[in-house]
Amino acid sequence: MLDAEALKELEDKYGEIARVRGKGGSWEVVFRPPTQAEYKMFKAHLRDPRYAPDAQEVLSIQCVVYPSKEEYAALLKKKPAVPEACSEAFMDLVGLNVEATGK
Repeated sequence: MLDAEALKELEDKYGEIARVRGKGGSWEVVFRPPTQAEYKMFKAHLRDPRYAPDAQEVLSIQCVVYPSKEEYAALLKKKPAVPEACSEAFMDLVGLNVEATGK
């Protein structure tokens, strides 16, 4: 698990990040925000039945900054639903979680 110093280094490097932990601390991942191009590709994959089942996983692999991509791939073999479990974090990173105000 990340200590405060390592987390701060990731924040300094990537700006906004999302840290997600499995129940009981069984796993931990940190994502950077996707680039505009990565997000557009994600949306395109969602609309294409050939790629839709893998769209969240692909985006999460592109954006994971902790653990390493190799360690993340190994985690996905054991716990394939991690990308879906991180959906709320990605919604924050891409600006989908908002509060509307006005009249």
